[in-house]
Amino acid sequence: MSIRDLRGPAFASKRNIGNAPVAPWVRPASWTALPDVTGLQKFAGLHAVFPDSNFVALSADGNFTVDWGDGTGTTNVSSGVTAEYNIPYANAATTSDVGIASAVACTFTDAGDTVGLTAHGWDNGQQVAFNTITSTTGISTYTTYFIVNKAADTFQVATTAGGSALTLTTNGSGNVYVPQYRQVIVTVVPNGGNITKLDLHIKHSTSGLQVYSSGFLDVAISAQYMTDLRFGVQTPGGATQVISHSLLQQFNLVASDLRQLRNLLYTCRSLESIQNVVTSSTAAASASCTFTDSTDTVGLTAHDFRDGDNVIFTAITSTTGITKDTAYFVRDKAADTFKVASTYGDTALTLTTDGTGTVVRGTNFVGMFTGCYSLTSVPLFNTAAGTSFGSMFNSCFSLASVPLFNTAAGTSFSSMFTSCFSLASVPLFNTAAGTSFGSMFNSCFSLASVPLFNTAAGTNFVGMFTGCYSLASVPLFNTAAGTNFTSMFNSCYSLASVPLFNTAAGTNFTSMFNSCYSLASVPLLNTAAGTNFTTMFSVCYSLTSVPLFVTSGESTNYANMFSTCSSLKSAALSGTANTISYAFCELSAAELNKIYTGLATATKTITVSNNWGTASDDTTIATTKNWTVTG
Repeated sequence: MSIRDLRGPAFASKRNIGNAPVAPWVRPASWTALPDVTGLQKFAGLHAVFPDSNFVALSADGNFTVDWGDGTGTTNVSSGVTAEYNIPYANAATTSDVGIASAVACTFTDAGDTVGLTAHGWDNGQQVAFNTITSTTGISTYTTYFIVNKAADTFQVATTAGGSALTLTTNGSGNVYVPQYRQVIVTVVPNGGNITKLDLHIKHSTSGLQVYSSGFLDVAISAQYMTDLRFGVQTPGGATQVISHSLLQQFNLVASDLRQLRNLLYTCRSLESIQNVVTSSTAAASASCTFTDSTDTVGLTAHDFRDGDNVIFTAITSTTGITKDTAYFVRDKAADTFKVASTYGDTALTLTTDGTGTVVRGTNFVGMFTGCYSLTSVPLFNTAAGTSFGSMFNSCFSLASVPLFNTAAGTSFSSMFTSCFSLASVPLFNTAAGTSFGSMFNSCFSLASVPLFNTAAGTNFVGMFTGCYSLASVPLFNTAAGTNFTSMFNSCYSLASVPLFNTAAGTNFTSMFNSCYSLASVPLLNTAAGTNFTTMFSVCYSLTSVPLFVTSGESTNYANMFSTCSSLKSAALSGTANTISYAFCELSAAELNKIYTGLATATKTITVSNNWGTASDDTTIATTKNWTVTG
């Protein structure tokens, strides 16, 4: 079965780029209602059934009973065993055949065995069905046929594509429509005991395709003991897909005990409605722990971690083999110890040297909605235990707003809203514990303003606002701990000014303001520790002057620092560089001489080109300090 697209022609127009309003999603009236799963242990999914290839495969931990919804009865399945089925089109309820609403009147002619429909516009091979037939025999209602021998205003029908035309008996009339799909409701309930894991990301054994699309359109899940849910990806924390839930439009998680939601709804590109998301009620917790070299274990009495849980160490003393502020997965848990792996279920990491540290337990929301192109909003759900929010809404192109989630325990916000093209503003999230803000709003084209987030603990600001074309100003974030400011405001076309950020610890300023077309001036940032200023202000067309930046000296790279700054008339640098090439353009002799004066004595080369002042500058100021001036 190919990956079908049921979004319809309106899908493209629903892109919310530019902050155009989008109407809330409304469940189609033609869809069969799902049963209420509240208070139960139950999965219910509305599944589209096409004329061919309707693969469904699933499993659960805990004995379960599955009903495929096509009237063939229920099947009892043992814990961990995969149940699979290819739902026959003929078995699906004909009354829920989507497409009937667009049925149009037609005629049937005995002589010639034709269906009459003026200027129908259909071609041979097109599938059609009839929901009413009066007088004529030889064909049946709610049965899919193929058009053959089409003419401008008539066609014949066959049971197979390109087959022989069926014989129609007696002239008559009816209504013809293009069948899109029929529907069934698949359900899973426990069969004695509890469901602790539900896997809806299993490839049917006879599908024969590398990746195919699941037919689920709307799902509801209630399982208060469930600690593991596989849906968008094959393995928590990974991105491997053997099926795609690309047709899903509504998701409702009524109850669960999940702490691992990483990539849960990955690339559910048609998803438009999230009704509920209920996760583990266990709060985030931080505690002192020990590391044991001989057993590669983390020691914490009565830790309550589970295999597969996300774990972060915010402090590590003596021990190597693990890194501070990096997300790991728990494995081999015992009452008072556990091991960690870099990926879910992978080999435990080797710890070297006994030591101590601080461990944080929480819920992982990394990539939860990544690639949900159609999602315009999400409800406020409990994220109080969330420690990782990286890429949570990455590539949610239509996302127009988000509620004020509780992010107080969050340490990572990297790429949280990357490529949220339609997002114009965000609430003041609690980011006090955040250390990484890299690419947090990368390519948020419509983002016009941001609140004053608490970034005091932040060290990584790489690309935080890259491609925020509409961002005109930013507040004075606390960046005192920041070491890397690469591309922080790259391509912020509307940014006219920036406050005096504390950049005293910054070493890398590469492309920090590259292509900030509207930037007219910058404050005297503390760049004393900086070693790389490559393209820092390149293509800042409106920049007319810059202050005297002091740099660390010998290892400093100024390559193209002010390249294509066509309005820049005054600039100066203090320090010794490995590379000063194409750093400026359009400078006068006086301004070039200031640069030469600021150079420390060193055997280096400075390349000067595209500056009108080279006709009368005094290069001896530089050459007497052992510099070679070229260009």
